[in-house]
Amino acid sequence: MSGRKAKARIDPELRRQLDGAAAAEAAPVEAVLRLRPTTRSALAPPPKAARDLAELLVTRVAEELGMKADDYDFNVFPNLGYLVLSAPAGFVERVLRQPEIASASANRRG
Repeated sequence: MSGRKAKARIDPELRRQLDGAAAAEAAPVEAVLRLRPTTRSALAPPPKAARDLAELLVTRVAEELGMKADDYDFNVFPNLGYLVLSAPAGFVERVLRQPEIASASANRRG
């Protein structure tokens, strides 16, 4: 690769939910996002880095979209390098395009 980060792997169920929610302007979509490790040998970023990174990227996307903090909700699991995000489909889509996201799956099935 030429220095560019790989795109996040997206679970087909999450993709289906995002497509359906965007078309219907439905309720928020819940996604489980794995943060990209800071080194190739690591499974996850260090806990403090994971927390800071999650807050940075969610805040960055909110600012880009002109959204307020009460328009979305997220919870960071810093020891695992994951965050759970509940937000409108467009917000989740934008977060998925951030280079800090390694993969994403639906929080709820069905």
